[in-house]
Amino acid sequence: MIWRERFQEWLSNPWLDPGTREELNAIAAQEDEIKNRFGQMLSFGTGGLRGPVGAGTNRINRYMIRKVTQGLADWLLAETAAPFSVCVGFDARTDSPGFAAETAAVLAANGIHAHLFEAACPTPELAYAVRRMRAAAGVMITASHNPPGDNGYKVYGPDGVQILPVAAHQIGRHISETPFFWRRSFPALHEALQQGLLTYLTQEMDQEYLAVVGDALAGYAAAVPAEARQSFPICLTALHGVGGYYLKNLLQILGFEPSVVNEQIEPNGAFPTLRVPNPENEAAFAFAIDQCRYGHRRGCGGGHRSRTRNGRVTEVQMILATDPDADRVACAVRDYVQATDQSQSGQSDAGGFRVLSGNQIAALLCDFILTLEYGSSYSRNKTGSSSRALRPEPLLAKTFVTTGLVGAIAQKYGLSVLETPPGFKYIGAAVEKAAQRGRPFLFGCEDSCGYLIGDYVRDKDGILGAGLLALAAAWHASRGSSFLERLS
Repeated sequence: MIWRERFQEWLSNPWLDPGTREELNAIAAQEDEIKNRFGQMLSFGTGGLRGPVGAGTNRINRYMIRKVTQGLADWLLAETAAPFSVCVGFDARTDSPGFAAETAAVLAANGIHAHLFEAACPTPELAYAVRRMRAAAGVMITASHNPPGDNGYKVYGPDGVQILPVAAHQIGRHISETPFFWRRSFPALHEALQQGLLTYLTQEMDQEYLAVVGDALAGYAAAVPAEARQSFPICLTALHGVGGYYLKNLLQILGFEPSVVNEQIEPNGAFPTLRVPNPENEAAFAFAIDQCRYGHRRGCGGGHRSRTRNGRVTEVQMILATDPDADRVACAVRDYVQATDQSQSGQSDAGGFRVLSGNQIAALLCDFILTLEYGSSYSRNKTGSSSRALRPEPLLAKTFVTTGLVGAIAQKYGLSVLETPPGFKYIGAAVEKAAQRGRPFLFGCEDSCGYLIGDYVRDKDGILGAGLLALAAAWHASRGSSFLERLS
């Protein structure tokens, strides 16, 4: 029984920390629990590593983080010319800062310089930092929208794209060759700092990232009247993740005056108001809708009304929610027809909001972008103007499981859409290839609420997506329409 042997190997190791030893002693008589924890190894793939936090080979823990990071270091040292560096970021989960510190320490032990985020950050900011710092790789400690007891480890290449299968296989081979307890200790972070093997990425990087996201959206913001942006009432929730600070600041940069769900806007790795913090699920919006529906003293500007700085009071029209690492975003929009129908039929009020799917959002954003980018030139093209021909066809990309409506909208403007396998990393790789060939990138999307425009990053970005959704909704409102009307 190899799982029993692994358990005993861990328990008898003199380097095991006291907390882990106590955890293992507590399950010493629980055969099923031991088998679950030691019966297999967590596998490393293109999505990195993800699983429950705890002691064992089938868990995320400091020893697993060390093992995986050593495998990554061995791969980098074999494949990359020295000197080089690695960016390390982490989300707001309880164990994430410690796991990020372990990652930086192992890199330093291998003579690899780590750029470690000083505080929790969005995954797309880590992806941005990799390219900005000209790093050889990036590591993000996150379990995205998984339950509170999970954590994970994502790896990015030097292009800021999540690693593809070939690299994942090579790194996985190095990881499998690395034992759990091959080294007793690693340099403390202050020692790595003194040795020139560690720098911290501070709030300056946060501000720079926000600025480039704002720049990517500036052209679309200019198409929406300032009054329409200022008066369009939006409520924000970060679902206890890292997105709150970025959401509030970006929306204000774009000219909105958003309110927030106070209980969910600040990072909290316990996710106290949610079972699963996944904005793809309607249940994730329940708390925010409740705050916008009833006159609660806190959250969403004090209930279903949002008070702007100039004193206007209007009903919240849209709720924007990012997942815990802020690489995905979804929305719920005010639905007066639903509320009226339910009231007349005697049903309980569902809050008058409809949660849109990732496919619906993808279609709406594609429609908004192409209308602004090509609407007028498309009309001129139909009358014989050659101005359209002077513009190189941009890259639009979606995963093949994402709605075909995106392709139909693009076809209306004479554009094609590249379809990739599921996983935004394939879209990111296509964006990088297009950039190398001088082809502009316009829009990428996937059905699981991942969206991207611009050239600043090669991964989906929930902060940018939130800004794009806000602008698109305000643009429709300024024309007397709405998302729901456009969908129908």
